[in-house]
Amino acid sequence: MFVKQKNSYVVNEWKDTAPNRARVQAWGLEVYSGETEPGPDGLLYVKGYAPAPAEPTALERVQTQEAQTGLTRAVRELVLAENSGVSDYVKELAQELETWAAVLRE
Repeated sequence: MFVKQKNSYVVNEWKDTAPNRARVQAWGLEVYSGETEPGPDGLLYVKGYAPAPAEPTALERVQTQEAQTGLTRAVRELVLAENSGVSDYVKELAQELETWAAVLRE
């Protein structure tokens, strides 16, 4: 059974037992039978009330891009060097990532 917390949209899943039903009544909680959805924090919420995921930090964005593209700082230096022979597309990616990373190094 799902139990909705007081003054909140957080929902917990409890075993449907007599002691738990007694707790629901004693504590003034509500048995919830509607739809639920998981939140980014791992909790269950009443459908439509889960908080939005947090925006990634600048560091997380850089780390994700480095992992996806392989353009680590050392590789970016090689790519952005004069006469590197790398395509304009890769240079643009490296430059964008280097711009983000430079702000973090300041």
